[in-house]
Amino acid sequence: MLVAFGQTERGLSFGYDVAIKNRTDQRAVMLYIGLFLPGPTGGRIPSVGQTIGVDCWVKAERTDGRVLTFVIDDDPNRNDPDHFRPDHHLSRLFIGQEKDATVILTPVIGTEEQWRVVEIKHKYLALLHEFTETLPSRFPDAKGFHRFESQEGDVSSILAEMKRLGEQDEQIFRHYVDDGYPLALVASLRGKSTVEFAGHVVSRGEIIRTCLGTNQERNAAVRLVRAARSRGIVLDTYTVWVAQQLSLLGLLKALFPRVAVPRSSIDELREWQDRIEPESDEPLMTMGYANGQHFYEEIPAQRLREGAALIRRGIEAICTELEILPAVAPAAPAALEEKLLEMGRYGFLDPIYVSLADNLLLVSEDLQYRVIARETHGREGAWLQAVLMVAHEAGALDRNAYADAIYGLAAQKHSHLTLTAQNLLQIVVQDSADNLEKLEVAGAFIGNETADPASHIKVTWEFFVQVWNTDLPYLRKAKATGIMLERLLGMLARLDLIKEVYLDLIRSSRDQPLLRQYLIAWARGHFLDLK
Repeated sequence: MLVAFGQTERGLSFGYDVAIKNRTDQRAVMLYIGLFLPGPTGGRIPSVGQTIGVDCWVKAERTDGRVLTFVIDDDPNRNDPDHFRPDHHLSRLFIGQEKDATVILTPVIGTEEQWRVVEIKHKYLALLHEFTETLPSRFPDAKGFHRFESQEGDVSSILAEMKRLGEQDEQIFRHYVDDGYPLALVASLRGKSTVEFAGHVVSRGEIIRTCLGTNQERNAAVRLVRAARSRGIVLDTYTVWVAQQLSLLGLLKALFPRVAVPRSSIDELREWQDRIEPESDEPLMTMGYANGQHFYEEIPAQRLREGAALIRRGIEAICTELEILPAVAPAAPAALEEKLLEMGRYGFLDPIYVSLADNLLLVSEDLQYRVIARETHGREGAWLQAVLMVAHEAGALDRNAYADAIYGLAAQKHSHLTLTAQNLLQIVVQDSADNLEKLEVAGAFIGNETADPASHIKVTWEFFVQVWNTDLPYLRKAKATGIMLERLLGMLARLDLIKEVYLDLIRSSRDQPLLRQYLIAWARGHFLDLK
């Protein structure tokens, strides 16, 4: 904290004191190393100049090869065996000497010794080097710092380690996709913010599992949201970020008397911002291994600054609009809860604890996080679309704004989304792009692997009827219909129902000749065998 707020010398001096007294404590060693890492809180090590003086670490070699290392320190409270005051006999011999200088030590009794100054460093730097060079042997299980040795021009050992770490990272990623771990927990294991990890999930072509998609589940969530309108809600880190990015904070405040976020969520977002904020104009260079190959990435400093600025604005909006509450963990957590607290980052379960303490409904876009809330404390939760549905029925959200919000959730691959023909039509009406990109995004949830066939056929047909009853240009109606047909036929092909259902669509369109003509023409153009 002292370093972060400009009191660098006091902070480094205090950190040095703690570290030299706790050389065998892994946390103390890691924290000392962290004092000097690049970033907003990184400290700059003072220069020592060309000659030996106070605060110098000295390495000297005797003529017989024996090596001596010591520190010249004027702090009377430092009693470490290798620290000597400036008035000590050894210090006086070396002060003022430069590298490669020869120092003659003449004991009262015994043989004269000749020492050569091999190296001079600031004591802070010397301790940092000691820790980083010996970290693997001192603490074999330490994470976050890695040391490599290689012959000149041979980077095979580094590439092999990159591959190992990349494969390990993939295993952690699969915990979310395959094993049902919550987003925030897997993000903790990867050392990322929950928002960052969610973005990675989407970039890999996966979905954010928001709910199961059943009518029973959705109706229960809507009832919970209605009941919470007299009390309020609490959001987790990822959900509040999504709500802020979709400009929904004002709506939430209008719908509920209290809208809260745990203090630890703000801390997590700030830590994310600090981590990507560049210190200079130099690009960030990273190496890794993914998809069976090594990769190198260079991120321009300007792009990093823009990302950090976006995060900062988001944090400011959240802190201005919402309640930021502390959270207190139970004194005696159950075994499952205790294990989760050990695995997850600080504050991982805070949204649940705030929900308990203030009797607020937990709103989380992470299905598995709500499962944990139920299993550990019997707290049921809801997700944003359930909130949007209640807002729409209460008149707090018109159909245009509701369609915008649904598209926003679809664009971030939140699944499952409840879509009606009216929702889809509104997205078409509002989409100014010729290729109807927004409908493409929202329509991806029609006919997916877990779709209820009857329900999705019904919604698609109702959409066709409604869109062809509008005064939209013919080509726009045709484009919208084609997009939805592609989605519907993907499902029908899996079920071997193309001929049966498509013929039924044609028969049902007798009262809409333009739609009927388009359906027949589309079938011919896509070589559907409907005989």
